[in-house]
Amino acid sequence: MRFYIISDNTRNSITVANEINSNGSTAIISEKDGSDQRTAILDLKENVDVDDFCVVINRSPKEFTIAANKIQDARAVLCKDREDSAEAYDAKANVLIFDSKVDTDTLVDVIDGVLSRSGKGVQSHAKAKAYQEQPQQADADGIQPMRQPKGNPLKDVMDRFTKGTGSQSQDSQPRRQMQTGGSAAPAKRKSNKGIFGSLKDALGLEEDEEE
Repeated sequence: MRFYIISDNTRNSITVANEINSNGSTAIISEKDGSDQRTAILDLKENVDVDDFCVVINRSPKEFTIAANKIQDARAVLCKDREDSAEAYDAKANVLIFDSKVDTDTLVDVIDGVLSRSGKGVQSHAKAKAYQEQPQQADADGIQPMRQPKGNPLKDVMDRFTKGTGSQSQDSQPRRQMQTGGSAAPAKRKSNKGIFGSLKDALGLEEDEEE
């Protein structure tokens, strides 16, 4: 929504404009001297159909309300508090008149009545905070679970021992010589023992030979 602000007090107009802008609407402050009643009325007449709302902050709010309602298409309401401005919005008023003699907190509260009705207001003037995604958490102990190895472990072990059977069988002969005091054991006849026989040789397991 667009708000056109006519004020006889620069500080008040800036305060109201900041509240409007911070809540997602657009505020435009008039460059004309709002302290002059005649000039302020003419300014309102020129902009009443341009923006969604005209906000007039004036030291004589009752007199200005009467004069404003004489302007064609102007529907002016004097707003003293948040409830007044909210009801003015519901009644489709397009000119909101505030008393410039009140403090800035009251002015902010009054304009928030309109912003709350339009869905732009924030309760108690609290500013909305950006949502921050929480980082993905690990398990309760803070440790990521270990990944299980892919493939068939038994097959990998059998393939490894099958491929290394020849070299491991040769390496086992010197160890047998050392155990017998340096005498070389007679070489065994090679036999086709299959995968399980080769696996036993690799592990150093010997079958009892038949006498």
